[in-house]
Amino acid sequence: MTSLPLTQPGVTRSGPSPLSQTFSVTDIEFPQGMFVSSCDIYFYSKDLFAPVTLDIRRVALGLPTYEIIAGSQVVLIPSQVETSLEGNVATKFTFDVPVYLEPGEYAISLSTNSNKYRVFVATVGGLDIQSGLEITKQPFGGNLIKPQNTGTASVEQFKDLKFVLYRCRFESGPGTVDFTSNTQSSLINFSGYSAVVSSTIPDNTTTITYQVKTRTASSNTIGAFVDALVGENRFFDTTKQINASTASDITFRATLRSTDDRVSPVINAEKFGTFVFHNSINNNSSGETTGRGGSAKARYITRKVNLADGFDADGLRVFVNVNKPASTDIKVYYKVLSGADTQLFDDRPYVEMSRKNPDLTFTTSAEEFVEDEYIAEKIVYTGASGGKHDTFKTFAIKIVMLSSDAAVIPRIKDLRAVALS
Repeated sequence: MTSLPLTQPGVTRSGPSPLSQTFSVTDIEFPQGMFVSSCDIYFYSKDLFAPVTLDIRRVALGLPTYEIIAGSQVVLIPSQVETSLEGNVATKFTFDVPVYLEPGEYAISLSTNSNKYRVFVATVGGLDIQSGLEITKQPFGGNLIKPQNTGTASVEQFKDLKFVLYRCRFESGPGTVDFTSNTQSSLINFSGYSAVVSSTIPDNTTTITYQVKTRTASSNTIGAFVDALVGENRFFDTTKQINASTASDITFRATLRSTDDRVSPVINAEKFGTFVFHNSINNNSSGETTGRGGSAKARYITRKVNLADGFDADGLRVFVNVNKPASTDIKVYYKVLSGADTQLFDDRPYVEMSRKNPDLTFTTSAEEFVEDEYIAEKIVYTGASGGKHDTFKTFAIKIVMLSSDAAVIPRIKDLRAVALS
């Protein structure tokens, strides 16, 4: 066993050329990969001022690449580096978080701007410093990669870096972590959320499930945890609230499980975020028949439709698929303008349409949409000059959605309008 410098004078490849030791995570022993927590390196000497860096890199064509595995880079200052004359004192490089290595070939790479760092390596056919016995074989299938002053790497097939790489061993039982809302400067009412999370789930032996608990606005109390989904918009059936100067009014709980002690699901806590939103809706349709404005907060207005030359209409039918919970309502309006009328279209008033099937009441689930039809037949109106118009050339449709609870709202889709003659 001998010592070897980490750098070679004259090497100029995009920073210090690293000394590297390749190793493999085999798909036979670790079919789902593994997590590592730290690595021991054995130093013979060190610099008084320059730090030393360890990282784990991917290997391509037997050589380490510049692709560093996320979370694997650790920098130590000289006071943190231990040295020994016989290679029996370890310097531990501890990763900030467990580092996931899927099956494949990797390299432990050491780099520094100093040529005073030396590490212990073993050579097949050499003697072990501590025992004095001959080293007759390599402990695993890997190679030592030495930096060269030509800028190319030298593969030492019979030399190996002395190191210990520590694998994580996970408990099989579930583990939980809570993510809570921060203190707000003012009260926030909301009726839905979208949780964004960055996670790694190595294989089908690991899972992450989520729950959420919130403060209900009407009772000002925090309820129990209920199942939650992340990555998509979710709606509540009652209005929720985040009070001013109160934390934890909304809490997400992630439960992590694994049946394999070599792997675990991972959540990046720094990238877990929640957006809350509130539906803008009320139960006031007054003023909606005027040409502009109205009291309703939730409305959809089509663009102005001009009929083809030679075709004038005297009626309208509107088809729309609706999801209409109990205590909500949907009203449909039209405005028309005759080709002979000089009035501005925007000044024309809206007229409420009649439902063809008034017995159609409410939908019973959030996924249920039913077709509703609205009609206006034999439309006649008085124009700007006082004359009667019984046909029209231009029309627009307005749909007003009403509810007294912003968490319980009607929804529409697949709107179709047909002009009749």
